[in-house]
Amino acid sequence: QGAAHAQTGRAALVAVTQGMRLGIGTRLRTAKGANLTLQFVDGSRLLLQGDSELILDKLTAYGATGMADTRVRLARGRIGNAVRHMRGPASRFIVETPSTMSSVRGTRFRIATDEARSQAEVLEGSVAVSGGGRQVVLKRGQGTASGADHRPGAASLLLPAPDAGSVKLQAGRLVWAPVAGAQRYRGQISATPDFLTLAVDEIGDASGIA
Repeated sequence: QGAAHAQTGRAALVAVTQGMRLGIGTRLRTAKGANLTLQFVDGSRLLLQGDSELILDKLTAYGATGMADTRVRLARGRIGNAVRHMRGPASRFIVETPSTMSSVRGTRFRIATDEARSQAEVLEGSVAVSGGGRQVVLKRGQGTASGADHRPGAASLLLPAPDAGSVKLQAGRLVWAPVAGAQRYRGQISATPDFLTLAVDEIGDASGIA
């Protein structure tokens, strides 16, 4: 969805197209408002959101065993991940940012970084987030943010999503009942139920998003 480009080594940038195969060392960049979904050999998926940069550091599959070792580096921006349950001791799915490393064995989670600080949010399963000599294990419904020292903070509870029954279209905007404690909201709309790409990915205040 939108403009996204891939580059390997010193090769020229090429536009990402549906069905393209990407190898180790590929650097992906999305324009503002763009997004793309990667599917790995084990069926795990990663949604790279707008104005983001991701490097594919390691992509290893162990024959017909079902084991896969996947390591990616989020230089900046935001990703959402749906990782298949790992099979075998060699299976890994690791996301690095400039300040933290997140390791999982089957879960749904989000990672974001602005290069100086990073945050992680877990929707299903668990994620081990480490940085600055400290490790925090996040469970479903928890998140953490790293400080300037790259150490992840203590796990904290994520706010609930707005009541789905309160969401409505009003004067060209999506509006909903406010959530106690929330200051801003991220709204996403997709043409597919599995959110392979995003038609809308906007941040709004309590009054809704356009």
